[in-house]
Amino acid sequence: EYAVFDVAKDDPDALFSKYPMQALVNNAGSSELVAVGNWTAKHWQDHFDVHVKAPALLSQAFAKQVTGEGSIVNISSNIAMNPEPQLAAYSACKAALISLTKSLAQELASKNIRANAVLPGVVPTAMTLPTESDAQRQELETMFTELHPLGKLGVPQDIAEAVVYLLNAKWVTGTSLVVDGGFRIREAKP
Repeated sequence: EYAVFDVAKDDPDALFSKYPMQALVNNAGSSELVAVGNWTAKHWQDHFDVHVKAPALLSQAFAKQVTGEGSIVNISSNIAMNPEPQLAAYSACKAALISLTKSLAQELASKNIRANAVLPGVVPTAMTLPTESDAQRQELETMFTELHPLGKLGVPQDIAEAVVYLLNAKWVTGTSLVVDGGFRIREAKP
């Protein structure tokens, strides 16, 4: 059974009263390329609502209903640490999500609830690779692949394995696990 839930609008307490859980993965996301000079308050608010406010309120509601051990995994992004042009709102909000994760880890440890984050590299999804045309998709895929020293893009399974690890790692909290095919080390070459 599953529920349709709008993370930016719906009441998280109502969700958990209907579906009690011991684990929470905050994985909602949105992104839009917008250059400085074209920013709007709505652009920033929309990103903040999805990437920071919703995980914060969902985590709070989750923590209220957990009995025994609990685990929260927030899906951030390696872009939080390596911002890219025209992704300021996305980058800033994903960095805020890392900070939120650390705060949750500190505050919820006494309740035996752990909080961690996963920072993926580029994984082909509808958000990262638009499908307007096969040629455009192939061009973007080639460009993104070249950004990863392992020479390939991630797949959803790569991220899922990291999430499962963190959900079950009983002595890991407050950490950010980078799963990015070497994306973050590409600028560290001698």
